[in-house]
This record gives sequence, C-alpha cells and structure tokens, in this order.
Amino acid sequence: MPWNPLLLLVLLVPTAVHTQDFVFAQSTPLTGDLGLVGQQLSIGIRAAFEQTNQNGGVEGKLLRLYTLDDGYEPTQTVNNTIQFLSNNTVFGLIGYYGSATTTASLPYILNTSTPLIGPVTGSMLVRSPFIKQVLNIRPSYAGIYYFFN
Repeated sequence: MPWNPLLLLVLLVPTAVHTQDFVFAQSTPLTGDLGLVGQQLSIGIRAAFEQTNQNGGVEGKLLRLYTLDDGYEPTQTVNNTIQFLSNNTVFGLIGYYGSATTTASLPYILNTSTPLIGPVTGSMLVRSPFIKQVLNIRPSYAGIYYFFN
C-alpha cells in the first residue's frame, strides 16, 4: 500500500464513529460571490478522495464527502456545523472556507473531539493558542507577510 497522509490522520484521531466508510463534512460557499471558489475546493477534495478510494481507501474504508452550502455566511456555517456534529457518522470536518465562517464554527467544533482539517483561512484564531483539533494546511496571514517581506 503506497504512503497516504490520510491514513496517518485516520489512525491518530480518536473517534467514536464506527461506519463502513470515513465520512467527512464540508461547509463552504457553493453559491453567491464566492461560490466558484467553494465549488473548486469541494471538487479538489472529492478528486483526492476518489484517487484514494480507487487505491483501496484507507485501511479498506472508503472516504466520503458530504458538502453543504453556507453562502459564505457565518450563521449558515454554524448551522451546517451543528448539523454535521449531530450526525454520528461524520468522522471529521474538512475544507471550511473563510476566516469569519470558520471562526464562527470553532466553539461548536471544540466542544467535540471532531477534527477540522485544512480550513482555508490564514486567521490566527484557528492557530493560536495551539488547537490540537485543527490541522492547518495553508500558512497564516502573518506567515505570508513575513515570507514576502
């Protein structure tokens, strides 16, 4: 089996979820001014999941993505997050888009053991102090500034 970073994540994250597949949930803008950005983000995640699934999944389980539109509205992102977190089949949250939407959802996420993977935000609010449930992929806004200056 080739190296897959999702395998490490799945093995390290404690969860009470016991399903046939690993189900991830995403709240992102699919409509509105940022709809195209959210659509492309979702397509990219689905493509990575499909490639992993074609290679046997992770530990024999397939990766699934459940996406809801938040229109880049923090209140809708919170509603989506509450819906995701109340669903016992959701393993993790992935690909949330935007600082305002992600930080609005963070208090609800932190009341669970559900990981948030790859939020598309450079905000320090999802970084400092260190939050073990959040796996940031992109650099912070400060990190980008210091890199280019």
